[in-house]
Amino acid sequence: MVKMSMGRLVSKLGEFEKSSILLMACSLLAGVFNYTFQIYLGNVSTVTDYGMINILLTEISMISIINAPIGLYASRNIAVRGGGRSEEMDRLLAVIWEITAIFCLFTVLSLYALYRLGFMNTALSGRQIAYFILCAITNVLYSILLYIAQGYKDYKSYSFVSLLYTVIKFGVAIMLYSRSNGIVEFLQAVLITNLICIVMLLYTNRSRLWKKYRLQKLSDSFYSLAYFYGWTFVIQLIIGFLMSGGDIVWVDIMFSEEQAGIYSVAATLSKAALFCSTPITTIMFPEVAGQTDNREGNLRLLKKTLIYGGGIAGAYLVLLNILGGQVVGILYGERYAGAVVMIPAASLYVMAVIVLNIICQYCIAVEKVRKLTIGMIVLFGTVYVFCMQIATLVHMVVFCGGAVLLFALCFLVYIFRDGRAN
Repeated sequence: MVKMSMGRLVSKLGEFEKSSILLMACSLLAGVFNYTFQIYLGNVSTVTDYGMINILLTEISMISIINAPIGLYASRNIAVRGGGRSEEMDRLLAVIWEITAIFCLFTVLSLYALYRLGFMNTALSGRQIAYFILCAITNVLYSILLYIAQGYKDYKSYSFVSLLYTVIKFGVAIMLYSRSNGIVEFLQAVLITNLICIVMLLYTNRSRLWKKYRLQKLSDSFYSLAYFYGWTFVIQLIIGFLMSGGDIVWVDIMFSEEQAGIYSVAATLSKAALFCSTPITTIMFPEVAGQTDNREGNLRLLKKTLIYGGGIAGAYLVLLNILGGQVVGILYGERYAGAVVMIPAASLYVMAVIVLNIICQYCIAVEKVRKLTIGMIVLFGTVYVFCMQIATLVHMVVFCGGAVLLFALCFLVYIFRDGRAN
C-alpha cells in the first residue's frame, strides 16, 4: 500500500516538482558535505585563518559572479531555443567560450597587478596568491559549464556534479590537511576539485560540447550580449555579494578578523538554507526563459519557487534558531560560543537574500531587469551609508537583512501587479 501510494504521488507531480526534488536531494547532501567541510576547517584552523579562508572563498565567488551574466546569457538562450543542435546554437557556444577566454586572461592580469601594487590580499605570500588566481580561473570555467547544463535542462548532470564537488573537496582537504593545515592546503583542495569537476562536466556533455568551433566575430553578438550583460551584471554583482559572503567581508572591514571568524559560524549555519532554495531557483530560470510569452504560467512558477524554496528555507532557519546553542556547541565548540547570539540576525539576513535572489533570477529570465537594477543600486547604497553609522555587529546585520527583505517584498508586489495588468 505504501509503495502504491508513493508511486501515485510521484506520478501526479509535474516535471517542475520532480526536477526540484532531484536537485533538492543532491543539494541537501552537498550541503551536508559542504558544512562538514566548513566545520572541519573551523576546528583545525586558527580563528584568524578561518576568517581569511572564508574571505578567500568570497573573493573567488565574486570573481565568478563578474562572469555570471555570460553564463546566464548562455543558459537563457539555450533554453529559449529549446537546447536543440543547430548552427545557431554552435555559434552561441563559440561566442560564450571566446568571451570566457578573454575574461579569464583579463582576470589573471588584473589580480596579479592588484597584488603587486599592494591593493589585494597583501597578507598572502606569492605562492598563496598564485594558487588563489588558479582557483578563481578554474571556478569561472566550472560555473560556465554548470550554466550550460542548466540551459539544456540537464538536471541529472547538474545535480550529480554539484554533489560530487563538495564530496571531492572535503576528501581532498582531509588528505592535504593530514600532513599540514593552512591556507595553501585549502587553496590546493579547491583547485583540484575544480579541475576534476570541469573534466566531469565536459565528459557528461561531450555530445554537445566536444566539437570544432569556428571563431566568431564578437561584433555580431555585441549589442545583445552587451545589453544583457550591462543590466544583469549589476544585479549579479550585488546579489552575489550578498549571497557569497559579502556580509563576512563587511564584518571584517567594519570590525575585526576575529569577529569575522566568529560571525562566519553564524553565517555558515544560516546559509545552509540556500541549499533549500537554490535548486528550485535553478530549475525555475530555464523553465521561465523557455516560455517568456506565457506570463500567467511564469507567475505560477514564481509562486511555486517562493513557496517551495522560501518555505523549506524558512522552516530550517526557525529550527536553527531554536537549537542554535546546541548546534554551535557540538559542531564548533566553546571557542565560537559568541556566534549563538548572531544566529537570529544572520537568519533574517539569509531569508531576505533568498527572496531577493528568487526575484532576481525571475526578472533575468524574462529580461525585465531595468527597474530591478536601479532599485538594487539604491538599496545597496542606502544600506552601505547607514551601516557605516551602526556600531554593533548584530544591529548592522539586522538592518541589512530588514532593508533587503522590505525591498524584495515591495518589488514582488510590483511583479505580480505588472504581470496581471498585462
